[in-house]
Amino acid sequence: VVMVAWKRTFWFAWMAQVMAIFGFSFVLPFMPLYIRELGVVDEAAVRQWAGIASSATGFSLAAFAPLWGVLADRYGRKAMVIRAMFGAAVVLSLMGLAQTPLHLTILRFAQGALTGTTTATLVLVAAVAPREQSGYALGMMQGAVFFGNSLGPLVGGVMADAVGYRYCFFIAG
Repeated sequence: VVMVAWKRTFWFAWMAQVMAIFGFSFVLPFMPLYIRELGVVDEAAVRQWAGIASSATGFSLAAFAPLWGVLADRYGRKAMVIRAMFGAAVVLSLMGLAQTPLHLTILRFAQGALTGTTTATLVLVAAVAPREQSGYALGMMQGAVFFGNSLGPLVGGVMADAVGYRYCFFIAG
């Protein structure tokens, strides 16, 4: 059976999005514990660093999204998906090498600045899906985000016990 070209692109984008969000959320359950492992012992400081590191990603995502949109128009949507996925893999892996909470926070900021996988895949799918299928395709892409976000913390928490926090960042990457 020959698959229609837009469907092939859609399903690859869907899987890529599930995997990306899975990786991002994989490390969330133990982030405060990892901050302790990075040498922070005061509980208030652990909470503060966890909040700062978590917020850094959202701030940089918001700041860099327009730039990636312009570059997608100029260089292509597929190129931006590849860039976002590669950036995610590199930055998540580097988080496993962090030595201080500041290193982790800088890498979380870089995660937001370099990734934007949700936007990149949504724009790609919106561009290739036929108008009569766009609601379905975009709804499924949002479902991919929720699916990855549901599985990542569950598996990440189990893996953290099995292999340790640092290795989980490499697995997520």
